[in-house]
Amino acid sequence: MGRPHSELDIVFLIGRHWDEITSETPLEEIEFHDGHFDATGIFDGREVMIEVEQEGSDFFQHGHNHNECDLVICWKNNRTSQGIGSMESREWQSRSNDPDPAFEDICIDVLELSEVEVYWSD
Repeated sequence: MGRPHSELDIVFLIGRHWDEITSETPLEEIEFHDGHFDATGIFDGREVMIEVEQEGSDFFQHGHNHNECDLVICWKNNRTSQGIGSMESREWQSRSNDPDPAFEDICIDVLELSEVEVYWSD
């Protein structure tokens, strides 16, 4: 498949490589929805609300409410300067309740699929 080109491609990759993803990340369960957020699941031992995005910056461009999301699953996180960081780059942190539109102080966990050790081109 190569590099995904849409959120639907990300959903496909999650299903196709579920065993590899769960063996190498804290993602334990996921259930997709057609509604307010993309999915719910268990991540790092806690229940989470999940948004699926192609890139981390899409979360902000789509106007998602950071108070209603715990985890962003994306191909590549290109927005670490805006308060979301990859699993490898920081300790798990609690989200801020600051509604600042710059999102500078929020901490939402991000799972970058491009960082998971899976052969993505099959």
